[in-house]
Amino acid sequence: MATATMPATRHGGCMQYPVTVKFNKPIQDWCEENRIFLAHVHKISGVYKFGTPLRFDVPVFAEPYATLPDRAFMTTGAFSYCRSSGLPQAMRVGRFCSIAVGCEVMGVEHPMTSITTHVMAFRKYWQNDITKMRGDAPEILKVTPGAKGVTVGNDVWIGQRVLLRRGITIGDGAVIGAGSVVVKDVPPFAIIGGAPARIIRFRFDEETIARIQRVKWWDYAPEHFAGMDLSDPRAFLDSLEERIAGGLEPYKPQPFNLAKVFSKLAGAAARTPPAAPPGWSRDAAE
Repeated sequence: MATATMPATRHGGCMQYPVTVKFNKPIQDWCEENRIFLAHVHKISGVYKFGTPLRFDVPVFAEPYATLPDRAFMTTGAFSYCRSSGLPQAMRVGRFCSIAVGCEVMGVEHPMTSITTHVMAFRKYWQNDITKMRGDAPEILKVTPGAKGVTVGNDVWIGQRVLLRRGITIGDGAVIGAGSVVVKDVPPFAIIGGAPARIIRFRFDEETIARIQRVKWWDYAPEHFAGMDLSDPRAFLDSLEERIAGGLEPYKPQPFNLAKVFSKLAGAAARTPPAAPPGWSRDAAE
């Protein structure tokens, strides 16, 4: 399973969500200092007016050099960017990802085996409202809510106007063609397209894919690749493996809990951050 390269926290307490803070100059300056970009390309100043309320419904973590969606937030790894503001905060995106404009995640799924797919069958708010307006309503079904977000691996390219089913995982190195409707997990390095999306081919042969997954080049920083041939995957991996053998260390930045950091900078009472999503491996910044 592809997971965002992010940390687990050391603390047991929790912030209370949702968290709303007002954007101010200290937050903007902090983003400049720590290279947390608020819009494509590498933009911080001018994205939000001072005093704009920023709401966090779930924990959102970001590594330095992450470019967040314009006027939106989601967990994002280093050197990734997203140009779609309509994606949920529950999204988790790894490193070196490219997400184009117009991408969305599907809404909640309706039950299809009951007498009706209408919200009458499963939404408590509808039952309560109709009972108040009309005196009574049928009991709702016990429906397990699905995951809200999508887990995106590293080096993933998602084209324009892609629609993603809630709860799916997109593997490392995958490419999703523009206009696709993705309803199931995407294997690593698959190129998919269509509605529903299907595998067109894989980017590399099995041996090269296995080698990339073993080396995990996205654990390193762009300056580590200087002088390497990006056009030749095998030659690139040869050079990187040689540098790793020579002592090259992975890039291990401190990720930030944005709700906690922004709350402090906005003058809100500091609270202990919540646990980071499973699969993260490094400590969150204080």
